Amino acid sequence: MKRCRKAGLAALFILRWILPAAGQETDAVLRGMLYLTGAADAESLDEAVAERFAAWAEHPLCVNLSTRNKLISSGLFSAYQAATLLDYRSRHGDILSLAELARVDGFGPECAAALAPFVSLAAAAPPGQATVGTPPEGSAVLRLSGDRAGGDGAGKLVVSAGRFLGAGGAVRTAYGTRTGTDSGLGVTLPSAYLSLTDRRGRGSLILGSYHARFGQGLCLWSGFTMSGFSGASSFSRRSSGLTPACSWASGHLTGVAADRTWGPLRVSAGLGMPAFRGTGERVWQPALNLAWYGPKGQASVTAYGKGGASGWEAAGCSTDFRACWQGIDGFAEVGWDALHRVGAGLAGAIVPFREEGRAFLHLRSYPSGYRLAGAAPRSASRMEDERGISLGAAYKGVDLTLDGAVHPAAGTRLAKALLTASLPLTSAWTACFKATGTFRDTGSPHRAGLRGEVAWTRRAWTLKSRLETS
Repeated sequence: MKRCRKAGLAALFILRWILPAAGQETDAVLRGMLYLTGAADAESLDEAVAERFAAWAEHPLCVNLSTRNKLISSGLFSAYQAATLLDYRSRHGDILSLAELARVDGFGPECAAALAPFVSLAAAAPPGQATVGTPPEGSAVLRLSGDRAGGDGAGKLVVSAGRFLGAGGAVRTAYGTRTGTDSGLGVTLPSAYLSLTDRRGRGSLILGSYHARFGQGLCLWSGFTMSGFSGASSFSRRSSGLTPACSWASGHLTGVAADRTWGPLRVSAGLGMPAFRGTGERVWQPALNLAWYGPKGQASVTAYGKGGASGWEAAGCSTDFRACWQGIDGFAEVGWDALHRVGAGLAGAIVPFREEGRAFLHLRSYPSGYRLAGAAPRSASRMEDERGISLGAAYKGVDLTLDGAVHPAAGTRLAKALLTASLPLTSAWTACFKATGTFRDTGSPHRAGLRGEVAWTRRAWTLKSRLETS
């Protein structure tokens, strides 16, 4: 068997003038993104995901002033975390420190540290009381980038007028003309939206570009998602429901979407078209989700279809639940492809151990012919023809994942192992390691890789060196 080994050494000097400790703050943002998305490294992050977290880093989400819908749609919290957060505030008042946030059921010190760059703990009520109402606020963010040599350019504008009106849009010239609407002037509009929220935060309306993400992604999940179990947090999805899309990346829907909450119940509905359709045919994707949120869990039903003038391409439904009992987080979803009459399912659990450790389990079965627009956790690039089991553990900066999958129709088997570790050496020095192994029975060579990275941060300077072999 032929094995190839490659080695590379790179050093990166970054000088920032905005903040004296910008290096440490940037590292904290990156660590939080990797923890919350389940990505193994920065190279694995999608452009749209990075944009969303960068926006929250610039304008943190105030957890003491946000409604349940706002917490869930942000993508920073699971539905269970949002429920326990609101329950804690109703009984103990606003959360005033990260240490207090870590004590809320469903969080913990590691999760609170990951959320720190993206949330604000500002409060308008005295200690021991919860802030009532949502004071108005406004913001505007403009981002521009370009490549003078290649003639490419991009821009994005997001405006928020109080908590009840929002708008945004992203444009590109030359690059990315496949995505969005071409104006005929070499400028494309990948996404644009107008969002309205009622004064009590119980309902919202989105006109334009939006994402629809429900359950664990077995029935409907728009936008990019990573395949493979690249980290401990990739074992489950954080469903955000209907959210506006303002990104240069593709994958969103364009149309109209709305949701409304009545007590513990929420109804979400949308009718949109894919952002890019190579054939030029108009294809509509109607969707409906009915969800119930309780103090210890949630359950929902999702129905989805996709079709145009030539008929239906996909239609199906799913039901999912998530519950927490004595710190153990369990989740499951079952889906049904009505056109192909094929069912699929997944189940998993997250079990805490000691003070900072977590163990993960994920079971899945995606038969051949199951073709709904989902993006559930999986080993292959497509959510089809796969049965597998994945195990993982995370403890004090060390993550280990083991993944095994069988593809019956293709007659192949696959096993993967991933070990990552982040070790703070001193207050300025940090060492990171990543070891991977892939084993196949398809005749392709087995692969193994090892990467080490050392980072030194001091004031406005960050120096990184990396050695990689495979």
